[in-house]
Amino acid sequence: MKANTRSVFTLMVDNEFGVLTRITALIRRWGWNIRSLAVAETKTPEISRLTVCLECRHFSLEHVLEKLSTLNCVREVTLYEEETQVSREFALLRLSCGESLLAGLCERCDARVLEREADGSVILTVSAQPDELDALVAELAGKGLADIARTGAIALRRGREV
Repeated sequence: MKANTRSVFTLMVDNEFGVLTRITALIRRWGWNIRSLAVAETKTPEISRLTVCLECRHFSLEHVLEKLSTLNCVREVTLYEEETQVSREFALLRLSCGESLLAGLCERCDARVLEREADGSVILTVSAQPDELDALVAELAGKGLADIARTGAIALRRGREV
């Protein structure tokens, strides 16, 4: 049995009703797990960029790419590669912690305080590589992390316009 493979893809898709449903239906039909999904219009309103992190069992990467590219609403499929793309994930974190931990966190992770709440907790925003964000969340789990909201990975190709 082949182990799970986690891969990030960017799909350039038609910006029309039902596209996300068709893509997620294909993903569901093949038994792939969506780890994260982010979608928004590009500078061309007729095209949206969909960034998806899939966890696939039993199928090769080529198989996944082939199935996604067969959809008529998909214009381009690009596998994320660190050498050719920039990837980030954004998170909002609610923390109940001391000022020294907060100051160190803001400096080390380039986090920014968005709000200080009446109960003493703070809401921060952080932008990082997905694995760096995973490590940060694990680190803060026992240090006052009360809540988290994450976007999932988004990626943009270096040196190329759409």
